[in-house]
Amino acid sequence: MHQANCLFTFITLFKTLNLMQTFKLTFYTLFFASLLMTSCKNNKKETLSYKDVQIMAEGPLFEGSNTIQGDLVTQLPALTQKLKIDTEDIVSIRLNSVNLSIDDTSNFNLFSSITLQFASEKTDMIEVALINPVPVDKQTIQLTVASEQENLLDLLKQDKFTIVADAILKEDSDKNINMKAHLDFELTYKK
Repeated sequence: MHQANCLFTFITLFKTLNLMQTFKLTFYTLFFASLLMTSCKNNKKETLSYKDVQIMAEGPLFEGSNTIQGDLVTQLPALTQKLKIDTEDIVSIRLNSVNLSIDDTSNFNLFSSITLQFASEKTDMIEVALINPVPVDKQTIQLTVASEQENLLDLLKQDKFTIVADAILKEDSDKNINMKAHLDFELTYKK
């Protein structure tokens, strides 16, 4: 009989401790979830768009890899002033979309693939988007944006940066290549 009482007491104690552990785990989970939601709640998002950014390469160009590039003057200082924030308030910047268009007299039939990169004097080159294969008979194409985009904030803090398109051509061409890039960034900041 004594063993049965001890066993009953042990089981009751175990259930009580197990219940307390479950309660603690639930409490801590809810506490951290609410903390996370509160900290993220103050973040806001803004789109930063660059339209018709000229990038070009002078002919003659040869089959294989060729560089098409142009400089982009950043608008980040004007945007932070408009939003009444400092650059330290910026949590992240992400490139959401990239479209390239070619002049009216041409199309993208000469290209097999294009990799888009950003570079500046103070940052390493960052690969941000690509398209492979390039669709034929199009004057505007949308590139696939890279899932990992490190150091974009450092890049956009510069006065300007260079857009570098590594274009693989299917054949030689004597013509210059003139493109316009349309870039949409998403800026997340604390307010």
